[in-house]
Amino acid sequence: MLLASRQQKLRLVRRYRPRTQCLPASEGRCLTTRIALCADEQDRFWQADRWLFAHAGGTEEPSVEDVVRDIGLDRERLSACLTRDATFQRAADERKRARQLRILGTPYYASGDRALTAAAAAALIDAL
Repeated sequence: MLLASRQQKLRLVRRYRPRTQCLPASEGRCLTTRIALCADEQDRFWQADRWLFAHAGGTEEPSVEDVVRDIGLDRERLSACLTRDATFQRAADERKRARQLRILGTPYYASGDRALTAAAAAALIDAL
């Protein structure tokens, strides 16, 4: 993997920018963010991240059953995590932090405090 070969020179930080508020009272909200957070608890964050970008576009929510099957998550652990108040709070905190950092969407690329296009980020990585 390109990033792995440059780990001595590059630090990748992944931030979320949920499009909606994450409130425990409305479990249908910010499901993609909660799936990513919960997959991370099972050491499957990057697999979930790639899967969600490939399968969860537009207004349609991803299928929890599909993500469990496709990336090998423990269904019971995922279900418990998705509904925990702490997961909603973490997602809300990520949204707040993204707004403070002026992250406009996902994916978002930056070097220091300068926003980059995807092409500029790729060129920066290639130059390392």
